[in-house]
Amino acid sequence: MSRIYTDENNNYQIDFSKALCSSENLHDIYKDIVNILSDVDWIVETDDKILLIEFKNYEKRKDLPKGDREESVRLQIARKFYGGLFYLLACGMHKPVDFIWIAESPYIDTRMRGHYEESISKWLPYKLQERTEVVISLIKQFYIFSVDDWNREYPQFPLKKTSD
Repeated sequence: MSRIYTDENNNYQIDFSKALCSSENLHDIYKDIVNILSDVDWIVETDDKILLIEFKNYEKRKDLPKGDREESVRLQIARKFYGGLFYLLACGMHKPVDFIWIAESPYIDTRMRGHYEESISKWLPYKLQERTEVVISLIKQFYIFSVDDWNREYPQFPLKKTSD
């Protein structure tokens, strides 16, 4: 079974051959339950953690979310984390979880990614897992990467344009 996946528009491919385990079929699993849960694009298990990964490519400036749509996209990204986490817990996977949004666009710079990271982080369960009755870690870290950032941080899982 191949561990090389393409994004939904077939513009990028990512190679998880060096991962312990990987999956891209959470959408198919969730559509069987009326798609009430949001799905991440890829789930990857490494030796020491699990990565929940969402990929969005905004090639044109007009594709970037603005105003109310921008807020809606932020909420959608947070919901994807919770849908992915629900699946991990249901499968008994308890490694530390990093949630990564790869937001590729020539129009999103480091400052904008930092702004998105800060606002989306408020919707993630960092404070919940600080409670004494919560006995498992729900999230270790949330990152927003460009494709270049991803490839620097995870060179073992290269992400590239399919036309390259």
